[in-house]
Amino acid sequence: MGDYWLLAKFMVPLACTSIATDIGEQALNRGIAFSENVTASYGLAYSLTKFLAGSLQQTRHIGLIMVHQATDGRKAVAVTVAMGMFVAVIHLLIALTPLGYLLIERAHQVESVVGAGSRRAMLFLGAFPLLDGLAYVFLGMLLQYHHSVIVAASSIADVCVQVAISLALMETNLQTSDPLLIPIFAVYAAMFVRLGIILVGFGYKVLGKMKQAQPLDGKESFTVVRALKFWWPLALVTAVNKVSRPIVNLLVARELGGTEAVEAVAVLTVTYPIGHLPYAWLNEMKSLAPAFRKRGEGRHIVPWRTLGKFSLVCLLLTLTVSLVLFFVPGITFAIMTGWIETSANIARLCQKPLQIFTFIAIPVSIRALMTSWLMVQKRTWILPPSSVFRLVALVVTLVVLPRLGIQGAAMGIAALLTGFLAEVVVVAIGFLIVRRRLRNQAATAGDDMPEMECLSSQNNYENHLPKLVERETAL
Repeated sequence: MGDYWLLAKFMVPLACTSIATDIGEQALNRGIAFSENVTASYGLAYSLTKFLAGSLQQTRHIGLIMVHQATDGRKAVAVTVAMGMFVAVIHLLIALTPLGYLLIERAHQVESVVGAGSRRAMLFLGAFPLLDGLAYVFLGMLLQYHHSVIVAASSIADVCVQVAISLALMETNLQTSDPLLIPIFAVYAAMFVRLGIILVGFGYKVLGKMKQAQPLDGKESFTVVRALKFWWPLALVTAVNKVSRPIVNLLVARELGGTEAVEAVAVLTVTYPIGHLPYAWLNEMKSLAPAFRKRGEGRHIVPWRTLGKFSLVCLLLTLTVSLVLFFVPGITFAIMTGWIETSANIARLCQKPLQIFTFIAIPVSIRALMTSWLMVQKRTWILPPSSVFRLVALVVTLVVLPRLGIQGAAMGIAALLTGFLAEVVVVAIGFLIVRRRLRNQAATAGDDMPEMECLSSQNNYENHLPKLVERETAL
C-alpha cells in the first residue's frame, strides 16, 4: 500500500489543480462579461495566445524527464526562452501587420471594433507564452522530485488572483476608460504569482539536489537537439488537440445552419467545460511514470504493475463520478440551470452530449499511461501519427453521422469520442512497436555477453520488468 499512498499524494494535488483551473476560467469569463465587445475581443485574442502557448507548455516534460542536474536546467530554461521569444514575434506580427487583419477579421468574420481590440490584446499578451513556458519548465523539475503540492498551490493561487484582480479592477475607472486592460492585468498578475511560487519552491526544494547530482554519460546527457527531438512530437499532439473543438463547432454549425446552428454551438459551448471537468485530471497521469520511474540516488522506483493498477482505479473513479452526474435524472439539468445559468431548453439539449462525454475518460486514461511509458523511454517520435489519425477520424465522423440521422451537439461530441478512440489505437500500436524493438535490443545485447553474465542479466530483467520492458536510462 505504500506505493499507492505515494501515487495518491502525488496525484491528488494535480487533480485539484486541473479542476480549480477549469472552474476558475469559467468564473473569470463570467466576471468580464460586462461588455460584449470586450468579451469577444479578449476571448479571441486569449484563445489564439493559448493555442500558441500550448507548445511551450510541453517544456514541462523536458524539465521532468530530460533535466538531471543544474547545468541541464539552465539549458532547458535557455531553450524555453528562445521558443518564447519566437512566439512573441508571432504575436507582434498578428498585432501590427496585415496578418492580424486576415487572421482575425477575415478568418473569424468579426466586426472591425472587435478585430482592433483583439489585435491590441495580442500585442499586450505577447510576453504571456514566454512566462507560461518558464513556469512549466520549472514545474517539471518540481514534479520529478514529487513536489506536486507546490505545483497545486501555484495554480490555485493563479486562479484566485485572476478572479480577485478582475473583480477589483471592475470597481475602478478602467471599466469605463479601457475595460480591455482588466483581464490582461489580471492574467499577468496571476502569472507572476504562479511563477513566483514555483521559483521559490524550486529554489528551496530542488536546486540543491540538482547541484549535487552527478553528470550523465555522453549518450544520456542533456543537449538542445535531444531536448527538441523529445519535445516536438508532444507539442504537435497538443496543437492538434487544441484545434479539434473549433473544427467540431465549425462543421456542426455548417451542417445545420440558421437558428439550429446557433443553438447547437451554444450547447457545445456550455457542454465542453462541464463534460471536461470530471476527466481532465486523468491527463496528469502522464507525469506518473516519469516521476516514479526516474532512477537516481535516493529515488523510490514504483513498479509498472502498480502504476497500471493505480491508473485503473483513477479511471473507475472518474467513470463513477461521470455516470452519477450525467446519467442520474435531474442532476445535469440542475447543474446547467443552477450553476451555468442556461435556459431550460439548452439544459435539456445538453443531456445526451454529456452522457457521450462520460466515455471519453476511457481513451484518455489509456493514452496517458502509454504516453508516460513512451516518455520514460524517450521515444516520443512515435506519437505524431496519432494526432493525424485523430483529425482524420474526427472529420470523417462529422461527415458520416449526419447521413445516419445524428446531428447537432450530440454529433459533435460523438465525433470527439471517435477521434480520441482513433488516437489511442495508434498510440497503442506505437507503444507495441517500441516495446518490441526494446525487447529485441535487449535480446541482442544478451547474445553478445558471456553465458553466465547473460543468465544473470536475464534474471534481473525478468525480476524487475514484469510485463513492460522497463528499459530505464540513467536520468
